[in-house]
Amino acid sequence: MKKYLLLISLSLLVSISSFAKNPNDGWKYSLHLGYSVGGTMPAGMPAEMRSLDSYRLCPNLQFGCYLNKRIISNWGFMTGLDFESKGMNIDARVKNYHIKMVHGGEEIEGQFTGSNHTEENQLALTLPVAITFNVKRVNIYAGIYGSYILGSTFKGYAYDGYLRRRDPGMVKGDPTGTKIELGTSASERGDYDFSSDMRRWQIGVLAGVDWNFSGKWGAYANVNYGFSGIHDGSFNVLDQALHPIFGTIGLTYRLNKQ
Repeated sequence: MKKYLLLISLSLLVSISSFAKNPNDGWKYSLHLGYSVGGTMPAGMPAEMRSLDSYRLCPNLQFGCYLNKRIISNWGFMTGLDFESKGMNIDARVKNYHIKMVHGGEEIEGQFTGSNHTEENQLALTLPVAITFNVKRVNIYAGIYGSYILGSTFKGYAYDGYLRRRDPGMVKGDPTGTKIELGTSASERGDYDFSSDMRRWQIGVLAGVDWNFSGKWGAYANVNYGFSGIHDGSFNVLDQALHPIFGTIGLTYRLNKQ
C-alpha cells in the first residue's frame, strides 16, 4: 500500500510539471499552504470527559498541490497531494476514565479520576478526491481522503487525582479497586505512551471552499473527519476510538492561467 501511494504521489508531481508543456489541457494547478486547528476525539463526547481545561496550538502546517478540472457546466473534479502535520496538546478533567500508565516504575491499569495531559502528533501524506462546484471565483468541494501516516506520537500523563486499580479478578471498568493517589510532580504522576499503537492508514471525508481573490492568489478553508480511529483496531486501552477532526485555512497560488 505504501508503494502504491508513493507511485500515485510521483504521478501527480509529473502531472504538475507537465502543465508547462501543455498549459491548455483544461486542468488548473495550484499550490497551497495552510494551518490546521483541531484534535482527536471520540465521535460523541463521553460522560467520563468532564471539562477541557487547556488547549495549546501546535505547528499543524499543511502544504501541497491541487489539480482541478471542469467536467460538465459548473461541476468538476479535484485531487492532489498534501504533506501535513496534525496534532493537539490538551489538559482535560476526567472521571472514571479507563487508562493504563506507568507509576513509580510499575505498570498499572484502571479507572482514573483527575487531570489528564495529552500530546499527540501525526505527520501524514494525504490524497484527497472530491467533486467540485464552481461559481465565478469560488470553488466548493466535498469528497473523501486517504492518508498514510509517516510518523506519529501519542503520549501524556495523568495527575492531580487517583486511579482505582484493576486488581486481579476484577473486570475492566470496575471502579472499586485499590486506590492509588497521583500527584502533580514527575515522580508522582502516571505516564503513558501509546505511540507504537497508532494506525498507519486513515480514511475520512472532507469539505471545503477555494476563493480566487486576486490574479493567481487565493484563499481556502476546509474541514475533515477521519472515519478510522487513530489507534490500531487491536488497541483496547481507551474505551472510545479517537477520530481526527481538523479545520484548515490558508493561501493558494495558481500555477497556470486556466
